Parts: sequence; C-alpha cells; structure tokens
Amino acid sequence: MGLMTSPAALMAQDNDQTLADIRQQLTVLSVEVQKLRRELSTTGGGSVETGGNSVL
Repeated sequence: MGLMTSPAALMAQDNDQTLADIRQQLTVLSVEVQKLRRELSTTGGGSVETGGNSVL
C-alpha cells in the first residue's frame, strides 16, 4: 500500500511554501517590469496610457 496523506496535511504543506513562492514570483515580475520599462524608454516607444489605475 502507498503512503496516504490527508488533504489537510497537503494544504498545510502547500501553505508553507506558498508565501515564499509568491514573494519570489513578485520579485521576478518586478524585475521583468523594470526591464520592460527600461527597454521602452530606451527605444522611444512612447507612453502607454493606463488611466492611472496601475496594478503595480
């Protein structure tokens, strides 16, 4: 028989990793946005109107 783990135990393990994973993903996304902004400003791509409601 295989090792069975309860759904609650699996969720607890996922929650332990989730916050660190989200922080890492946000850091990566932030760096990517900075790269894109830098690329846009150096290529003279103009400005993109977002209506002032930025998610970032």
